[in-house]
This record gives sequence, structure tokens and C-alpha cells, in this order.
Amino acid sequence: MSIATTRISPAEHRTILLLGCSMVALLAVSGAARAQVTTGYTYTVGSAGIPVTSSSTSPTSVDLLPGASDASSNSIFGHDFGTVGAGFGSRSSGSGVYSLSGFTDYKSTVTNTSATTNDYTVTYTIINGDLGVGAAVTAIGSQLAQLTASLTSTSAAGTKTLLDYASSMNFNSTTHVTPIFSESGLVLNAAGATLAADTGDYSWSSYTGTVDVGILAPGASVALEYKVTSAVTGTTPFTTSPPIITPLNLGVVAYGGYGGYGGTTNGGNAVARFGDPFNGTGTGGAFVVTANAVAVPEPASMAVLGAGFAALAFVRRRAARS
Repeated sequence: MSIATTRISPAEHRTILLLGCSMVALLAVSGAARAQVTTGYTYTVGSAGIPVTSSSTSPTSVDLLPGASDASSNSIFGHDFGTVGAGFGSRSSGSGVYSLSGFTDYKSTVTNTSATTNDYTVTYTIINGDLGVGAAVTAIGSQLAQLTASLTSTSAAGTKTLLDYASSMNFNSTTHVTPIFSESGLVLNAAGATLAADTGDYSWSSYTGTVDVGILAPGASVALEYKVTSAVTGTTPFTTSPPIITPLNLGVVAYGGYGGYGGTTNGGNAVARFGDPFNGTGTGGAFVVTANAVAVPEPASMAVLGAGFAALAFVRRRAARS
């Protein structure tokens, strides 16, 4: 007994690959993980400080409060926290010579448990936050504050970036008197930053946005991940002897503080803070997920598969005639 074999041409092989991709895109995501929140931080205090790192993961809530200081008045304080089903945030601040970076990472899974195909959207709200730097007129060095926020979705179709935000406030006494501010991805405050000699502040009360997650068939899932980071770095030491006044800072009025955090005599400070961000409408979960019904999605999906089979049949008929 002989077994008949069919040789597949390169053209047929490409058609089968395209058909396979169409079928994979319709498969549901399985084995979705439970919601969880992770926070962490790394800091040093003083020019010779030893890095300190900590992190925590929980399916319910986490709350980390890094804080430290040294004999030279250099210090840091942070707050990285999150609760599954509620809000979360990251705040970093410091004075003098230091570095501190923190993050909060929130993960959850959305599953279409209905009998119809739906297009899912996520509405998030970033409530009050602040980005600021300040230094004494006599300070020599730099102060830097940075914030980032990202939202990604991962499904059978791949990973998609839904939100990518970054902002920074940078003061450097050797290159400029007025801090430099930058922002990308969103505009949290249309009025912009408040900048003056040796001090800068950027704050907002609330920002709400909606992003499209994508279409999910019945039973399909998509994994969502929010991550916010805050970071500050300072290189302006506190001094007890009269400091050297550089020509760049001559005639500048002394710094009086920013955002209610007070001023400095010598040295500088910075803060980067997302105030309890992504807290939905302020009354519910970390974000609001909405399912919007998609009109007759199944026939359209079948049409994609039908086109693939038709293309395969056409290639075979052409090969038979040649």
C-alpha cells in the first residue's frame, strides 16, 4: 500500500502562513494571572552613600515608605503604594546630595465573560501631582525630578502601548539659572510649568483620559499593566561656610521654596509625585473598564478565514493548470 503525498509550493506555503496568522488572532488568551501590585525603590544618601533597595508584591496592597538622612543634612523620603481594586502612586523627594527612584506596577486581567464580541476601553484618572526643584542662590550643583507613567495591554494579538508619559524638571547651577521643564505623551496642566530663578514647579489637579484596549471575542482575555515611576537626584551639598557665588547667579533673588515644601539656605531639593493616580472616578477601582458591543463581529471574522481558504484554492488551481 502506498501513501499519496502532496507537495506544497512556496506560494501555497505563504498562503497557509497568512491563514494561520488570521486564526491565531481569533484565539482567546488562556491562563490569565490574578491582579497584583508591586512597588519598589532604590536610594543613596550623600556622595558616598551605599545603595539601598527594597520591593514588595501583593494580590491585595503594598505600602513602602523609604526615608533616610545623614550628618550633612542630606536626606530622602519616598512613598510607593498600591491597592488592588483602588488607587496607587509613587512619590520621591530629597535634599542636598542624594538619589531616589521608586515605582508602582499594577497588573490585572480583563476577560470577556459575555456571549458577544466587545470592544474594550479603559478610562483612567491621574489626580493631583507635582514635579519641582529648588536651590539656594549660592548652591553649586544640580537638582533633577522625573515622572513616568505607562499603560500596556497584552493579548493574543500582541502587546500594545496605550499610554506613555514622561516629564522632567532639571536645574543645574553651572549651565542655567532657570530650571528646564519637559513633558511628553500627555499635557497634565495646560498652563504649563512655573519657572523662575533657581526654582521650578509643575503641578495639576486632575487629568482623565480614555484609551482603546481592543476587541475581545467571548471568553478572550487581555492583560493590562499600569506602571508609574518617580525619581529625584541632587548634587548640591549643604554648606556651613560662606559658599562661592558664581557669576551665573549674581543678582538672583534667594529661593523661597516650591509647592509648600519650604526653601533652603544652602543646597537644594526636588520632588516628583503622582498623587494617588489612576483611581478611576475616585470611588471605584484603579481604572474603569467599559465593554462596547461590536456589531456582527462573527461574520466578519469568518470572512477573514474564508478569504484565506479562497486564496489557497486559487493558488492550487493555478498550479494545476501550469
